[in-house]
Amino acid sequence: MALIEAKKDIVVPSIDPRLKAHVLVVATCDIPAEIANLFSCCVNAVADQMENDGLLVDTDHLLFVTCIFTDKDTISITLEPNELAIVTPIIVYPFYKWNINHPEIVCSSMIEELAHFFWGIRSEYEVSLKVLTILNRIYTNLKLEDIFNVDILREIDCLERKKFIEDFLD
Repeated sequence: MALIEAKKDIVVPSIDPRLKAHVLVVATCDIPAEIANLFSCCVNAVADQMENDGLLVDTDHLLFVTCIFTDKDTISITLEPNELAIVTPIIVYPFYKWNINHPEIVCSSMIEELAHFFWGIRSEYEVSLKVLTILNRIYTNLKLEDIFNVDILREIDCLERKKFIEDFLD
């Protein structure tokens, strides 16, 4: 698999050695230094939390994720000539939508998708709690309402629980 319009020779954020074999960064444009630095901080905090949670004891089970940084809403991929089929996790970071004046919000966006992936958390409410835990490794004393709209999270949580019950009863 290859990203169409992938920019060559980009400055890639440094990836924590504990996750280097599991995170690939590609981009459709240059990644601003501020974004690259924040991503490096986020990946370090994610790795610290994974270690704390015992997820780095045996990394053979960890999958590989491609993080695509882009300055547009559309990306395209192509299969390599020898690929008959692929399954690959992809996280897309449309960083042009982010307000760098609020780095904790930018970090929450980056960490949220990594948390969905590495912890396998489907619930938006549950992942927001994990994001907060990880974010507090970077920015101390943050509360859920500093990052997320808590009313919307509660509504999503209720809908997710209702769907789970309906699916279970079917």
